[in-house]
Amino acid sequence: MKHGIFCKNGLFIKKVNQFDCVQKVLDATLACLCEQALSLGLSYLWVTRDTGVIPDEAFVNAAREQWSVSATYRYPEGSKLPAGKRNEAISITASQKDAGVDRQHVTIVFPYNTKWNFGATNNPTYLLGTIAYLEKALKVRIAASPAKIGWKLVDLLNEGQLDAKIPRAADLAACHFDQHAAQDIIWQRSLSTHELQKHYLHKYRKHTAYLYECLQQEFGLGEPIHMSGTEYNQSYPGVWRISVQEKMLRNLPPVLWEGAEWVAAPIVKFLYDLGEEVTVHEGWVYPIIKGKAQYQPWLQSWAQFIWQKWQSFKDESQWGHNACREYAEWSMKDIVLATVGLGVLNQSQSSVAYKHPEVKVQVVGAARASLLGNILDIQREQLLKPVLVYKDTLYYLSNNPDAHQALSGVFTKEEAPGDFNHEWTLPMTKPVGEILMMDTTPYEKQSMLQLFMHKRQREKLR
Repeated sequence: MKHGIFCKNGLFIKKVNQFDCVQKVLDATLACLCEQALSLGLSYLWVTRDTGVIPDEAFVNAAREQWSVSATYRYPEGSKLPAGKRNEAISITASQKDAGVDRQHVTIVFPYNTKWNFGATNNPTYLLGTIAYLEKALKVRIAASPAKIGWKLVDLLNEGQLDAKIPRAADLAACHFDQHAAQDIIWQRSLSTHELQKHYLHKYRKHTAYLYECLQQEFGLGEPIHMSGTEYNQSYPGVWRISVQEKMLRNLPPVLWEGAEWVAAPIVKFLYDLGEEVTVHEGWVYPIIKGKAQYQPWLQSWAQFIWQKWQSFKDESQWGHNACREYAEWSMKDIVLATVGLGVLNQSQSSVAYKHPEVKVQVVGAARASLLGNILDIQREQLLKPVLVYKDTLYYLSNNPDAHQALSGVFTKEEAPGDFNHEWTLPMTKPVGEILMMDTTPYEKQSMLQLFMHKRQREKLR
């Protein structure tokens, strides 16, 4: 599979060990891009944002007279678009209508509309280099969807090893395997006068939380079974409809979210472990039938493989280009999030990214329970409570400038999935305190803190 990059400076391909601009593109219509890609023997042409190409429906339809085209868009058909947003294509696969049996296909990818972190760059060397690194490491072709890459690897790594066929995405939403059954923690709290006098704000991240749960959890095989609440078993993967009067933990994130009813099995187990009085009404689960478990840890081999490649991209001797190596390393997280994260459960059920909602619910539910367990352990052992939680990120105040000492006990000597990392520390200046006290969302706060940190780093470099 051969890749090319179309950026504002022309069309680039890799020649031996260098990247060359092979031609200027005078006409950036879809038809012209497809023609030039095929003339160069390309399977994929990645079009950067700086070209000014807007891949909306009009752009796609303009090529239909000569080309058979199939486009994947950012938003499902019929979705309400955010204000001021066009529904742009992520990728377009095209073939010439009059080519007969020798018809060739080419895929035009708009990387800035994908879930790849490297998609934001306009640099053709970085794009081609990162794609080459990923294909060499993973042994699969790299295209527009990290989710497709993830599930392709799952299938390859489980080939011939499962007792039953891995289930394909049926209408599991009807069985309540959806974004309402598990949610990431997004939470904040107000600060006391005493806390505002602390000297430092530390940011910690558990950025391999999902990968860790893929190693720990078991996942269903076949179709889920409806069971009554009296048949509750904490080992069964699935979702349970529950009632609980959760004790509010002062200044700590809640176990459940507003409107929670059908809840992922790991969260129900966590509620029981906390001693909550839980009533289980019914469930859709993967049980033991006639002595045979309808679940297995079938994501373990995949998670181990992803982690191995993730770690390998830290090796400068193996992957010599710094920017491409860093993009490839972060792409491992892109694959994990797209494969097992909840972000795609609002997509069309025909989408590959929608595959296995039961897996996503189990992983995100387990990650929420694990992070809450970490927070409670820190609170019990060190009397510290986070001031802000955004998904896999925790923010703590301290008088200790050393982030590892400030949150002792959560770091390990050897990096492993599920570990915490320290990302940065900010002095508790007036602007930082004002951000923490703002009447705004956790997302806005963490975004402002990140921008403030970047500004501070730039000022240090002057």
